[in-house]
Amino acid sequence: RADDKFMVIVSTDNGNTWQRTNATVWSNDGTGQYVLNDITNGLNQIHIDLSRYSGLVKIAFYAESTVDLNGINYFNIDNIRISSTHDTPPTVVTLPADNIGDNTATLHRRITEGTYPISDDGFYYKAVSNTLWTPTDSVVTGLSPQTTYEYYAFAKVNDSVYRGAILTFTTTGDPVVHPTVTTEAATDITQTGATLHKTITSDPSEPVTEQGWKWRKATDATWLVSPTGRLTSLEQNTKYEFYAYAKTDINADGYNGSTLTFTTLAHTPPTVTTLDATAIGMYAAKLRKTVTAGTEPIVEQGWKYKKVGEVVWTQTTDGNLSGLGQNTEYEFYAYAVTNTYPMTKGETLRFTTLSASDVDRADYRVVVYPNPADDFVTIALDGSTDGADVQISDMLGRVVGCYRISVGESGISLDVSSFAAGNYLVRIVSGDRVIIEKLIIEQK
Repeated sequence: RADDKFMVIVSTDNGNTWQRTNATVWSNDGTGQYVLNDITNGLNQIHIDLSRYSGLVKIAFYAESTVDLNGINYFNIDNIRISSTHDTPPTVVTLPADNIGDNTATLHRRITEGTYPISDDGFYYKAVSNTLWTPTDSVVTGLSPQTTYEYYAFAKVNDSVYRGAILTFTTTGDPVVHPTVTTEAATDITQTGATLHKTITSDPSEPVTEQGWKWRKATDATWLVSPTGRLTSLEQNTKYEFYAYAKTDINADGYNGSTLTFTTLAHTPPTVTTLDATAIGMYAAKLRKTVTAGTEPIVEQGWKYKKVGEVVWTQTTDGNLSGLGQNTEYEFYAYAVTNTYPMTKGETLRFTTLSASDVDRADYRVVVYPNPADDFVTIALDGSTDGADVQISDMLGRVVGCYRISVGESGISLDVSSFAAGNYLVRIVSGDRVIIEKLIIEQK
């Protein structure tokens, strides 16, 4: 039988290849894992572990024997069976507690190992009134007197946990006095904040370890925690719910007061007044307004204007309009923007720009010299000491300079050396009188 061989081999690719790494060989040539001589002439059961394979596999059986040297050999394979491995779980029995005192108890268990070794074991316990389980080895300390606890033993095998029955015990001593929690009405309610209040009464038999409030928007599902009761960054005109709570070592879930509500104040909008336009000329006008903030900051303010009859409004934050049409009626209104109120409008007013004949009716004269100019130019009023606003704009209507001739003065000298060469319009407004002169700037 020295040359007898037997092999079981598994193919993982539907029989296309048969790899040596997937073979279990019995032989007498010193290369196999097992020896065929160990197989007696009687009935033998051979077990092969297939747990490392998955999916569809093929299994082949191979035997050989040299008849000339060993005579006639009969080799039969029968009763081939593939079965799953049967695992026996551990047995966990929770036993009654003893050595029960006011603040301590000793827990017991009986655990019998199954197929696999136990990686961890112990107990979990909690007060009956609590929901949070605490792990322990055996002796439990820090308990409350005259309190009923429940516990169970456990054993862990790999990632599986096996539990025994839940039993109870009651500590000795006087009963515990639980704290009382009263939620009180909120105060100092504003658009973005509120102050919460509570009353908590506790006894030394069950000290309070944590207290505060839980709150949320009435439409939200998640409660937030506030240890101080001062809420900030709330939303205006919004309903909130809240309740006070207190936690102890006995009841980590906490004792809760009743749930109350409050609604934050609504913001008031700004007050916007559109004032009459002034300094109206042939191509320009000055818009005015007054804006008074409400209960929140103003983030933007300005005007919107357009020609009467048109649809599209032009928005500006600079009230000095230029590039307007001559002898044209405009309408405009002031506005202000806050985070809550995106557009608060004032009254819509109108003005009409001057025509050339309107300018000619002014009862004073303006002299601009030198003209052309390259560095300084003087603007003099002939026949008026009432003061005037001076605005210089290019031929595209863009304002390049604004100046003021004070009351009692008859003129002003301006540095125009930074102006580009070209033609400009000088608009002089004194009261309701407007004169426009042409100014030429030459390069040096």
